Amino acid sequence: MQQRIGVTSAEWAPPTPPTAACAAGTSRLPRRGTASEVREDEIRSIALVDALGDHGHGTYTHELAEGLAANGVVADVFTTELSPAVSFARRHRVFPVLGSVLFKQRARLRSESALAVRAAPPLLPTAAAAASRERPRTMVKARLRERWLPLELAALLKRRQYDLVWTQWPMPDSGGYGPRFLGWCRRLGIPLVHTVHNVLPHERFRGDVGLYHCYYAHAQTLVVHSHCAAAELRRHFPEHAHKAVLARFGTYTVYPRVACSRVRVREELGVPDGRPIAMVFGNIRPYKNVEGVLGALGRLETQDAVLVVAGTERGDSETGPSGDLLARTRTVAARLGVLGRVRLLPGPFSPERTSELFEAADVVILPYAESWGSGVLLLAMTFGKHIVASQTGGMDEYLAGYPPHTLLTATTPEAIAAGIGQALRALRERPPNAPPDLSELQWPAIARSVLEACTAEAAPRTNTAPSTAVAY
Repeated sequence: MQQRIGVTSAEWAPPTPPTAACAAGTSRLPRRGTASEVREDEIRSIALVDALGDHGHGTYTHELAEGLAANGVVADVFTTELSPAVSFARRHRVFPVLGSVLFKQRARLRSESALAVRAAPPLLPTAAAAASRERPRTMVKARLRERWLPLELAALLKRRQYDLVWTQWPMPDSGGYGPRFLGWCRRLGIPLVHTVHNVLPHERFRGDVGLYHCYYAHAQTLVVHSHCAAAELRRHFPEHAHKAVLARFGTYTVYPRVACSRVRVREELGVPDGRPIAMVFGNIRPYKNVEGVLGALGRLETQDAVLVVAGTERGDSETGPSGDLLARTRTVAARLGVLGRVRLLPGPFSPERTSELFEAADVVILPYAESWGSGVLLLAMTFGKHIVASQTGGMDEYLAGYPPHTLLTATTPEAIAAGIGQALRALRERPPNAPPDLSELQWPAIARSVLEACTAEAAPRTNTAPSTAVAY
């Protein structure tokens, strides 16, 4: 297998703790401890596979890997070269090699390269990168690529002797790391864990149930972020619900606090001191109900509030003729007569810019019509903002221990307006003082709970079929 793939033992060396890797400074890393030094069932190394590599999943995977590293686990992230994870300071290793054959990326597979902090990738693909992706590939090459990439990655992970491989997002085989990759991991006896970010996709597509079922079937443990998500998993995929393990989504560490930017950003937005800012942040998709927020703006008792819509439209929206990434939102705001009280900021945003926007905001609005979890919710909690949210996707579970919040009774414009009004009154009457205690949402504790669940599951592992995980 090594000769066929064409890489040396240095690139295929098994993982070792980050501190030892740094000290060694070589591509050939020392092997793990002897049997007398570690317990047989102890999880010592995990490969996290983030084939999507976008900003949302890239930051989640980074935080999770840091939590694992804090527990003494070797955490290696395999992702794309466009993942923001390559630019974050870290204790774990990042290998931005997915999407291309591995035997051509020997340098990136070495330890010193994986520990280096790189320049942040472009927030939007460059023209050259877009042209490269759009270049037609022959059917034969496409089919060969779909078969070679998953085999090559699975063989690398097996050779490096990871105790677990942890996938982050269901990908079709056309992406190179879909069901075929899972099948090779199973044949090679590699235990799989999968994060159920969404039980099913928000924008449904043909074959989505089969794709998600495949991931759930191959994983021995399914990580869910809320009791609500576990219940939805049980409703849609009852045969896999017993594998669910609850591990909360944690607060963020990659966004720097820049409280001094609040005045500057508000001046930039043309919002004088004293006028409250409510914000909708992230990709604008139908289930996020941004149109409902725009409808609520005209129903507020106070006319002082300004709504910031910061993000990029996706789903059923269209880009305007001038390349306006918020064309549909702009049209709806104008139709409802509230455009003058809305500030439209097209994304995506760097971590620094994201921090500035959250520092400037007073209220973050999450009136989702459907959800199985929200990274924006944890981002708003990280910055201690008052949150107005619907009771969907387990958001009420997180907010139960977070005082500055308002739960919506419905997701209609009238209900959203009432929720925003209640939040603004709360801010006037009880200005924020000490930040809420979010210690339970720190990543080392979250990672520890998953490690305990997976360790308990280690004994009955077999190579013949997906095994049963800890009962939820």
